[in-house]
Amino acid sequence: LAVAVGLSAASLLALNQMQFDYDLMKLQPRGVDSVQWQQRISDDGGQSIWAAVSITNSLEAARRQKERFLELPTVSDVNGIGILFPKDEARKLEKISTLHKQLSHDIDQTLDHHRQPQAKTDQPTPDLFTQLVAMQLAMRVAVSQDVPDDIRTQLDQLNRAIDHTVSLRTTLDPKRLETGLTRLTDQYHRWRISTATQVEAALDTSPLTPADVPSELLRPYISDSPTDDHQFALEIHPRLPDDPTIAGPLDPRFLPHFIGDLVATDPAVTGVVVQIYRSGYLILHSYRMAGLYALMAVFVLVWIDFKSIRAAILSLVPVAIGFAVTFGVMWLVGVSINPANIIVLPLMFGIGVDSGVHMLHRHRHDPATRPLGLTHGTGKGITITSLTTMIGFGVMMLARHRGIASLGFVMMTGIGLTMLACWTVVPAWLEIRAPKPTDSVD
Repeated sequence: LAVAVGLSAASLLALNQMQFDYDLMKLQPRGVDSVQWQQRISDDGGQSIWAAVSITNSLEAARRQKERFLELPTVSDVNGIGILFPKDEARKLEKISTLHKQLSHDIDQTLDHHRQPQAKTDQPTPDLFTQLVAMQLAMRVAVSQDVPDDIRTQLDQLNRAIDHTVSLRTTLDPKRLETGLTRLTDQYHRWRISTATQVEAALDTSPLTPADVPSELLRPYISDSPTDDHQFALEIHPRLPDDPTIAGPLDPRFLPHFIGDLVATDPAVTGVVVQIYRSGYLILHSYRMAGLYALMAVFVLVWIDFKSIRAAILSLVPVAIGFAVTFGVMWLVGVSINPANIIVLPLMFGIGVDSGVHMLHRHRHDPATRPLGLTHGTGKGITITSLTTMIGFGVMMLARHRGIASLGFVMMTGIGLTMLACWTVVPAWLEIRAPKPTDSVD
């Protein structure tokens, strides 16, 4: 009895160290392609696929929401429609404004000059070849300098293009040369306007809108509402702490804190990671309540059967010990409580209580023969029944699906420990409670 009490107390302490594991990927068979690709995407992409989603009704609300999320210690980045609001936006805008002031004069001069109607002339641009030769000399000087290989390659290509253009001057007849120069000048003017326009747009400090980004990037994050009241989605990525023992965002030591921070910022936050947490919480809470209801119902039935609270409690002792020590064994072998094996809570009460009930009935019919409660085939019946149940659940341990395998392990261990408690704890207690024979007098 002392050993049983000690093991049960130690197992309950171990249970206090165990946490519910929300990670559904740990239930899948090892080597599943989908799980491996998911891990590759997370590793190569630098961000976890387990992200939350916050819905807003305007871009300005999305901007404010992103700023609040980025202040959370458990959040690393906010994407989705949030890509329109880059990090350190104020500092970047300041740099763009400074650069715009430096280039605005040249940009405006270029655009104004080429937007004004020019007088037509048949004369080509003067000194074009002189400028090309000067540029060629500059290219040769640049190539001789210590420049990166990629830039050197581009300079070589430009130098060869200039050589080719200059060589055409001596091979083409004057009329054809004039026509070609005129066409080249027009193309150059168009290029200058296009480039100046692009630079001017790139230096625009006005806030980004969905029209500034390719639609393919933002289509999943903007609702297809028939009205003008669009909804915008922010994708919130977790920031894991610097703890190598935390395997990922679904780790029970991180996920509740992450969800708690998100809900405090946006009570309506959703997304896959939020659904996993909430469904896991509902499973844990529901099976706890189911286990409590099963215990209460079983206790009432055996109380009615034995008409004794003490006998009703004793009939539940084997399954209670088996239940408690099972969690101690799980802690020792590293099996966590998960959405699959938590089903043992109500099942063990229903299956394991039979043995204690049969033993107490046997003891009432035969209070003298030892071992108490196990005579006249009761012990054999309990053993055979327990072993067949253990075999039925134990074969689940052969399953490739790790969730089913863990359920089989937990159930087989629990029924086995319940049977062991029936062999040892109940007969010992009945022996202690048995009346002592009185000494005979001659």
